[in-house]
Amino acid sequence: MDKQKAKQELRTLRDSISAVLGSNDSEDIKASIKQAQDSAREGSKALKKSLIERIKDLPVVTQVSQLGAAGTVAVSTAAVT
Repeated sequence: MDKQKAKQELRTLRDSISAVLGSNDSEDIKASIKQAQDSAREGSKALKKSLIERIKDLPVVTQVSQLGAAGTVAVSTAAVT
């Protein structure tokens, strides 16, 4: 079975299932999928922002950002010796 024939068979089966289950046509399904994908993207962006804010509030991150590069090297050197 070639790729084109397989796609046609899948469309036929999808349409049959939709007819049996009383679902909407494929255009409505595609719109629902698109909406779900957009919602998931927005949720992941919000989660990422929330995690970044939580990481910034950690004492270690705050201390490192206050020390700067020179202070970090000094603390690292002192910890090694």
